[in-house]
Amino acid sequence: MSGSVQLQQLMGRVLAEMRLVFHAMNAQPDFHTHYVEENAGLVELLRAGRRSDAAEALRGYLDAAEAELLAHLPA
Repeated sequence: MSGSVQLQQLMGRVLAEMRLVFHAMNAQPDFHTHYVEENAGLVELLRAGRRSDAAEALRGYLDAAEAELLAHLPA
């Protein structure tokens, strides 16, 4: 919907990599559950118009998620 071919290609690659990582996490079926509360918190920040706070929270969220995923992947 963005109309940007570059953005669409980038997101296609990101989504493909995410599918591979989530497949690697299939031994952890509850992997996503502890992120639900954090997602709700991000939504609340955005609804309150606190975009800077939401951006900061999202950076921490993504860093923590990356560390968790990397800890479960084989070397």
